[in-house]
Amino acid sequence: MRVPGILYSIFLPLLCLWGHTANASSEALDDIAGSMNSAFEMALSEVGDAASAAGGDKGAVPEKGAFFTPSKAVSAEIKEKMIAEMLKKAPADKEAELRAAFAEINILQLMGDAVKKDGYQANDLALAMAAWVTTSFSILNDQETNDAEDRAVWKQFRQVIATNPSLAELSDRDKQITAETLYWYSALAANDYQQAKAGTPGWKLDEVKDYVKRDLKARKIHPELVTISAEGGLVARK
Repeated sequence: MRVPGILYSIFLPLLCLWGHTANASSEALDDIAGSMNSAFEMALSEVGDAASAAGGDKGAVPEKGAFFTPSKAVSAEIKEKMIAEMLKKAPADKEAELRAAFAEINILQLMGDAVKKDGYQANDLALAMAAWVTTSFSILNDQETNDAEDRAVWKQFRQVIATNPSLAELSDRDKQITAETLYWYSALAANDYQQAKAGTPGWKLDEVKDYVKRDLKARKIHPELVTISAEGGLVARK
């Protein structure tokens, strides 16, 4: 499920067309995700002291409210917003190339093909939320989360969605917008991180980590207070 290893490798040629500075991904997250912020705030408000009991790998994983039926029209809408955001930073002569590259990408299908072997489905809001969280913590910690940690966070969000009517009853459209935006943003953040680690001009590691941390905090996830555990998902630091 780890997005840096899945989407980053898939989108590397596309991302190299962009040439954006570190804050661009953060702007995309803020500007594009209409329902995402409220979804995370609702979800994380449920996670607190009970976080250690919500994740882990014991018991059945609830499905209520997690899945959505994808729409090609919604995917096209999200793509267009992503392109518009990238064009703010990309050289003017790259627009045609950027649009051609985007035309070939079906992010839900690519993600679905990548995670199918592990028993996940891309049209799962909990998976997208978990993918973004685990990608963010992987960047901050300079170390990818492992399969057990990924699963614990995914299960935690599944349980939160199932028990929170405001999340479970979101429309297919809102769930898809949130999920696809999170997949895109995770790939963009992973690209920023890899470019900064490689010393590419225009990318600085401290700036990438700063905006990743800022965006986690904006969604009520404070990295200095919580960590990821294979036993509980997002849990309080000891």
